[in-house]
Amino acid sequence: MENKQENKQELTKGVVLPNEHKDGVVISTKEAAEYCEFKKQRKRADIRNAIVKSEGVLTNNGEVKKILERAVKHRQAAVRMTPAMLEYVRPWVVTSGVKVDCLIGGNGDTLSKVKVYEAKCALKMKARELTVTISPSMLADCRFAGIRKELKRLRRVAGKSVLKARIEKRCSPERLASMEKICSDVGVDYLSIPYYDGCERAKMGLAGNCRLEVFGVDSLPVYQRLVASGVARIVTERVEEIQAEWLKEVEQITFPKLLAQARREEEKTQPPAVVDALKNTCENVIKTEQPKEESKRTEGITAKEPMAQKEEVKEEKKTDERTLREKENDYQCRLEGKELKFL
Repeated sequence: MENKQENKQELTKGVVLPNEHKDGVVISTKEAAEYCEFKKQRKRADIRNAIVKSEGVLTNNGEVKKILERAVKHRQAAVRMTPAMLEYVRPWVVTSGVKVDCLIGGNGDTLSKVKVYEAKCALKMKARELTVTISPSMLADCRFAGIRKELKRLRRVAGKSVLKARIEKRCSPERLASMEKICSDVGVDYLSIPYYDGCERAKMGLAGNCRLEVFGVDSLPVYQRLVASGVARIVTERVEEIQAEWLKEVEQITFPKLLAQARREEEKTQPPAVVDALKNTCENVIKTEQPKEESKRTEGITAKEPMAQKEEVKEEKKTDERTLREKENDYQCRLEGKELKFL
């Protein structure tokens, strides 16, 4: 719930609502909807950029194609695997173009010579990143001089490739602080630690180009917290589920307050074009109503005054009889010489 509220506050940041500030800009309903869609698109772009920080893990040869396709689809930084798996999936890696992070040293309790040999073999098989597991026994006994010497040797072997120092289990703050100093001094690119509450604070002790990587992340809230705290790399096997859940949260975000304010302001102040359109429609309605009223009026007259019509007919008949009589009394004559003859 806190993450959802933070997302809403982040998306509504910078919006000036009409009733909150007198000098605020009033926007229409269409503009408010466009603004909401713009904020959602921007949040989707931020999610894609956050997923780019993730790194996949290949643990089973049967899922090679699926994991590599997922890495290409989500543009993951790399896919972590062992040297034995790297030799098996080398053809797919070359065609897909996915960066390979090769985990060398097994559980860490191997000789430095073995780690160096595995690193050289991984680089020959086109691995671009090397993750070296720090020996748990050396870390428990605080043999930091041996760890420093081993990392220096591997740094020379890696050359321009990315080198990571991996701590398999959570250790005490004192040992972690010593490892942070060693990695920063030697030139290790990433210090990789397991996830636990407050693990993101380990980046405060790193210096130079050394950054923090966290592995073992399986949930969206944890992933969001690590991204917000500035963790450079996050290793997870559930990147597809995390992205889908994150995008669902974005679709559920709405701006009811902003849209309601825009509708109220539109009702108060209609634009001139809308007013003119309303006037034209009113005039058309009035024009169409007038002939209807006249026809009703004539129908009412014919129904209410039948006697007046009869009187008019009688008067017309009388005028016709008078004209006929006048025509009968008229005489026609013709002048023949000096005499007038009647016809």
